[in-house]
Amino acid sequence: MKLGHYLVAVQYGDENTSPYFAFLSWENIWHAWGNMQAYALLHTGHILENAQFIDAGLKEVKHFYPFCIEQNYFSEFRLVRNHDSLLLNDLLKFPQISYGIRPMVFASLEAYNITGDETYAILAGRLATWYFGNNPANQVMYDHLTGRAFDGINTASKINYNSGAESTIETLLSIQAIESNPVSKQIVQEYCIKWNLFQDRP
Repeated sequence: MKLGHYLVAVQYGDENTSPYFAFLSWENIWHAWGNMQAYALLHTGHILENAQFIDAGLKEVKHFYPFCIEQNYFSEFRLVRNHDSLLLNDLLKFPQISYGIRPMVFASLEAYNITGDETYAILAGRLATWYFGNNPANQVMYDHLTGRAFDGINTASKINYNSGAESTIETLLSIQAIESNPVSKQIVQEYCIKWNLFQDRP
């Protein structure tokens, strides 16, 4: 419980002010890598019937995640105070990795499981399209024939085609979760059909 309250305490912004209810990762830094705060609060809040935890998690999912998609994702930023305002400084777009996407997919699906609101399942599907080319490099990051996942996007024109355990596991966890939700799965399927992906799939 104490750790949960610590997480809630580092949530900043609101629906109209950046960083739109994001949970900071370390001091004044937000980073995408392993950013599981929203999922942790939603999952724990559901088990413990703690409305504060659930509300905090839902706020990040509802407001910050769409902002991330709109901005084509972030790797890291610093939150600084300028008089009465909060500003995003040192904003980095890259690298983008699966361990930054999977936590958002999981949190969105957990939000759907708790609320039954399909908006969250749709959001999870939109996030998962990152793996299928809906990313700054317009590159598919997952080989559906082998299960191989690439390590990340270094720039808008450069992919890290290595395939480490972390990238593969995080990607497969995301895809497995999406496959288990019909609404999310349909979003990904529609995206893949639109761009003629995986026509060779059995």
